[in-house]
Amino acid sequence: MPVTWITQNLATIIICLVLLVVLILVIRYLVKTHKKGNCVGCHGCSGGSCCHCNHTAPRQTPEKK
Repeated sequence: MPVTWITQNLATIIICLVLLVVLILVIRYLVKTHKKGNCVGCHGCSGGSCCHCNHTAPRQTPEKK
């Protein structure tokens, strides 16, 4: 009986496995990006000062003359 169920649902099983692999790769990418100190959801700030992801660039002290 289980063999017939598997053969009847093989396309669904394959699609679910592919989506699971894609989800795992996306999560892995997000974790690696976050560990590097970069923003996960912003393409333009690259870990610098960003107004919507709460990343702030380190303060630079002004040079004394």
